[in-house]
Amino acid sequence: MKYMGTSDVAYFATHGIASEDEPMKKSFLVLSGSDPFLTAKDIMDSRKKFYQFPGMVILSACQTGLGKSMEVGVAGLARAFMLAGASHIIMSLWNVDDEATAYLMNRFMFHLQEPSLFMPAEQLRKALLDTRKKYSKPSQWASFSLFGVDY
Repeated sequence: MKYMGTSDVAYFATHGIASEDEPMKKSFLVLSGSDPFLTAKDIMDSRKKFYQFPGMVILSACQTGLGKSMEVGVAGLARAFMLAGASHIIMSLWNVDDEATAYLMNRFMFHLQEPSLFMPAEQLRKALLDTRKKYSKPSQWASFSLFGVDY
C-alpha cells in the first residue's frame, strides 16, 4: 500500500472475501500487519491519499469480482479499485486453485512484456489459453476476467 501512489501496477496475491450483504465493509483482501483487512471502503477512501493510482490492479485472490449486484453493476473490491482510479482490474469470479492461479499469473506477466500495444484483455486471453493447456478443468483457469477498457 505504501507504493500505490507511485506504481503503474498493483499486484495482490492473497486471500479475498466478497460480501453481497455489505460489499463496502465486508468485501476485503487479507494483507499483513496489525490491521490486515483491506476493505472495499478502504480502497475507495485511498483515492484521496494518492495523486495517481496504478493503471492496473491484479487481484490474484478468490472472489475479487463478486459483491452486491446492483443496476449499475457489482459493488465490491473490483469496482472500488476502478472508482479509486485504476483503469484495469484483473479479478476472479469464484474461489481459485492456488497452483493454477500462480501459473496463470506468471503467464499473464510474461505476455504483458511482449512488445505490442498495451491491451491487457488480449494478454489475459493468451495467459488463459496457456493455462488451459496445462490445467484442463475450467474451474482452474476460467475464473479470471478483466474489468476496464483497453487503451
